[in-house]
Amino acid sequence: MADDCVICGGPFASSGSGGNQSWARVLRIARCRPGDLTVSITGRGYQNDREYVVPKDPDFSGQNEPSEAELERHFRYSVTQLPGTRVVAFHDSCWSILLDHFSLFTAVRHEKNRIAQALYDFMHDLPHGEDWGAYLGDSRFGIQPPEVDYWVVDPNKGFMMHGRRTPPYPAGQLPASTRPWQDCFPQFPIELTYHLVSFLDSSSLCNFRLSSKFIGSLCSQYRLPQEFWASRFAVEHEMGFVPLACGSLPTVPDWRQLYFDVKDDLRRGPQISYLRSRRRVWNCISHLRPLMMILLQQDHNIQDMDSVEEDTSLLGLVVTQKTEVLTQIRQSRRKGSQYVNLDPQHWGADTIRLFVSIVTINSTAYICGFRVRIQNGTDIGEVVSLAGYVAPATETHICLNSSDDLLHVRVAVSSGGILRLGFRTRDLQGQMIWKWIGQLEGLPFYSDIVTLDAQASSRISGIIFIFDSLKAMSVQLVENLRHRASSNCLC
Repeated sequence: MADDCVICGGPFASSGSGGNQSWARVLRIARCRPGDLTVSITGRGYQNDREYVVPKDPDFSGQNEPSEAELERHFRYSVTQLPGTRVVAFHDSCWSILLDHFSLFTAVRHEKNRIAQALYDFMHDLPHGEDWGAYLGDSRFGIQPPEVDYWVVDPNKGFMMHGRRTPPYPAGQLPASTRPWQDCFPQFPIELTYHLVSFLDSSSLCNFRLSSKFIGSLCSQYRLPQEFWASRFAVEHEMGFVPLACGSLPTVPDWRQLYFDVKDDLRRGPQISYLRSRRRVWNCISHLRPLMMILLQQDHNIQDMDSVEEDTSLLGLVVTQKTEVLTQIRQSRRKGSQYVNLDPQHWGADTIRLFVSIVTINSTAYICGFRVRIQNGTDIGEVVSLAGYVAPATETHICLNSSDDLLHVRVAVSSGGILRLGFRTRDLQGQMIWKWIGQLEGLPFYSDIVTLDAQASSRISGIIFIFDSLKAMSVQLVENLRHRASSNCLC
């Protein structure tokens, strides 16, 4: 991570490479200096053999050489080994594309230092033990361009249209289906069909054309209207990475011509094109942005550990067994803790529902948030407890009854965070039941399963979770020692 851009995974050109205009030479740093509470971003600097050299002022224009007092120097060590100021480094061009990406996908305008904070937190909380440099970049898949090509293709540079002449749209009668009794699409207005295909991505459109001979003919590239080709440049479609604000475009372009101009540019041969470089960076950011948005949009709903333990002791509860990630947690990763009360009697409810949210990082699902809702009969009530980041689209839930004793918690854990949770309860008839959040099959090879047991003559009243910036890192039982529990051995 020390020598690669954390946004795109590409290398930094040294100060003597490619002249002063080499885009890969110009970098910025997001850092949290000793004594600072938040992350801030630097001006545009460069790297040499041993260190990053950047202006302190983020708005430094570069017109004049900054004085030594206006510069910061950071040794090029892994971010996990820096003893003082911790940094992440990235190309200035990649940073500009990241800001473009956020402005196009979100209506809310986030301050630059807040975006830098989210990027910084995410990169520092990645699991250890693997090469996480360029974690989200295409270099993971072995298609990183050679450095000499990479340095000469600034992804923020504009492009020129090649002057392709667009063939006229064919006139004449619209296609007719050969089997009208089996093909319903000819019954739709043509405008409605074209409006529909404008929402489809390229692969879905290909499948749609195969569904009907009428659609296949109607949606040939020579019949599709300008509105369709314009839709290809929407931010969610295949050409969304194209910087349409650049001055080389006409006011109202021929969208079909522009589409095929870009396709030609992307197919250029051994020298990588500017647009291909921009698309590569854009795709990296597409993986990164949703995770950063979680950090930007939600409060973490966490406390420091001392206040959590004080709150539980006031309730007459005891903190007992604990398990955490398989690697030592740096103190900087411990962003806070939260107690989730799982005792229906405490909430005055017949049943509580525990909703658990997950976040997926590098194809691995981690637990990131919790909600507890009370339920009386068939009525589901308000949220009474909240911890971590809540992602409703990913939630699964279990029910815990007031008549049941919670005796065991089983935790699947990896070096990155908590993967799965299981709860074993005993009902009034003594029957033991496991209730799972996620399945134990298909766990990563670097994971482990730990069972935490309630002490004799007690039951589990809740759990304290420790979080990093994005996900749960630790599980610790909170027990009610005064509660009777005749047998809680794990069978």
